[in-house]
Amino acid sequence: MRLAEDLAMFFRDFGDNAHWQPSTGGQALDVLVIFDNPDDLVLGDQLIVQNTSTIMYITGSLPGLAEEEVLTINGVQWRVQQPPKAVEDGKLTIAQIIEA
Repeated sequence: MRLAEDLAMFFRDFGDNAHWQPSTGGQALDVLVIFDNPDDLVLGDQLIVQNTSTIMYITGSLPGLAEEEVLTINGVQWRVQQPPKAVEDGKLTIAQIIEA
């Protein structure tokens, strides 16, 4: 089995649906992403760590996704905070997101 097939299977098994309508126009895209929305770590009444929400997706599946673009994941709108970055060998891309 090729790596691309393994990635597709991984996203089918563990992915969340994301919908993106590019702000520049063009066709809307529905893709599977790995959505990481960790909770804040709280100790007593103090916030210890504020984690960052991210999505990871197969590179090329969201062509043109950029800072300030808005996606809908699980019925909630999220805005891309920083330009997406390729991970290691470039087969995957991660984008930092914030609730819109």
